[in-house]
Amino acid sequence: MKNAIVIFFIIVLLAIFFRFYQLGANPAGFFTDEASIGLNAYSILKTGADTYGRPFPVYFEAVGDYRDPVMIYSSVPIIAWLGLNEYSVRFVSAIYGVAAVIMIYFLGCQIGGQKVGLWSAFLLAISPWHVLFSRVGFQLIASIFWLIFGLYFFHKSFKNYHWFALALCGFILTFFSYSSIKLYLAVLPILFLISRPHELLTLLKKWQIWTMTAVGIAVVIILIYPYLLDGTFFKRWQQVERKDFNVQKVAQSYINHFSPVFLFEKGNSEFPDESVQRHSIHGVGELYWFQAPFLILGIALISFRKSLKKNYLFYLSFLIIYPLGSIFTEVVPQATRASAGIIPFQIITAVGITEFFALIRKKSLLVTARVMVVLVVVFSVIHFFFALKNYPLKSADYWGWQYGYRDVISYFKSKEAQYDDLRITHRYNSGSELLNFYSTIINCKKCSVMNNPIEIDQKRKQIFAVRFDDLNEARERYPKLKFHTLERIYLPNGLTEIWIGEFRPFQKL
Repeated sequence: MKNAIVIFFIIVLLAIFFRFYQLGANPAGFFTDEASIGLNAYSILKTGADTYGRPFPVYFEAVGDYRDPVMIYSSVPIIAWLGLNEYSVRFVSAIYGVAAVIMIYFLGCQIGGQKVGLWSAFLLAISPWHVLFSRVGFQLIASIFWLIFGLYFFHKSFKNYHWFALALCGFILTFFSYSSIKLYLAVLPILFLISRPHELLTLLKKWQIWTMTAVGIAVVIILIYPYLLDGTFFKRWQQVERKDFNVQKVAQSYINHFSPVFLFEKGNSEFPDESVQRHSIHGVGELYWFQAPFLILGIALISFRKSLKKNYLFYLSFLIIYPLGSIFTEVVPQATRASAGIIPFQIITAVGITEFFALIRKKSLLVTARVMVVLVVVFSVIHFFFALKNYPLKSADYWGWQYGYRDVISYFKSKEAQYDDLRITHRYNSGSELLNFYSTIINCKKCSVMNNPIEIDQKRKQIFAVRFDDLNEARERYPKLKFHTLERIYLPNGLTEIWIGEFRPFQKL
């Protein structure tokens, strides 16, 4: 393909733009999961131990949960370079996001040629689903990269088994990247056996493959063995699994993951009955509408055309089981736990686009089709850019990225000498982790999380940062006290999120 290198370079620049543009300010706010990753990476950097003092752990305890290690250890060199702050934590995700775009190009080329590789990379570069998670400090973004990495070298190992070592490394790092991804790793070998039985069985005839696999499994078992004994390994699954498990709800959850409302129209955050606003960008779906016809065409051609089935049946099967990471936890589709689906959606759409143009024989029609597709794609990407730009206006509150903690701690620090206690509302998702993060940066020694329910000591000089519900609670518990506002923290949309002030006795007239 002519100018392929130039096109690839432009795609990478596009991926960089969408992942680094206003990275420190969008999303507006900083979530607990991000703070936990940053704190543990910083602790490893400074002490060689996690925040609980455990030296170089495999799993990191954090706010009643245990986090996988890959994202945390990946963050250590970046935090050493940029310091501990919101930008450095998200910088790691952005790097993984761009690297995944580059890697899926090579994967697409390996299984379907350069055109499929370029289209796969382009679609991932502009993917609303992937762009958002490349801009926040969530573990899942590392798992997407390492899974693509593992798949690429696994495909290469069909021709030269020496590549299997790198594939195995990729899958092991995927395993230690994100809890939900582990389910897919258990199923993917079966999908390869169904889709590429001859190549897989030929590969398995080599003793070197069995040796490398045995070593890989041994490494994983050695690393997780202590956590299997004490139950830590299963703790995250126990937290998110659905307690009222039944076939009907699982089936409904599975269907919802293929809903046009979720995929093309509203995404995760605006899906009916969803309250959390962090997991997708408002105004767009997880995929673009223009992908729909090409996705359908790709599925149809892979299903019925023998020449495509060999290379792509695995990814069609992957697409079918992509809700696996989420269906046992929520009825509402989860863009986070089902994020592995990002991979087959882009690849199958790329196949559909490539084959669509190949089906058009008449040159004039081909030119017209290309122009129309380019125009639709350009307008779709422009629409997405403005949706991304406006994202802070709709996702900064409690149900979004919980904006305002840095501003509160900064204000408290400026007033620290004037007060005995500086108390911040407990109405944050694991606010103690955010307090530890910002206190490490700003060094506010008197700052602390407010008790639940609120407690006011009139014998001490106290200042509070509260939400509206805290004010209502205080009125009921302390009817003789009135809140005197000294400062307000405003969301990007102009609404008040936090009130900062003192509780004072009502003055008699």
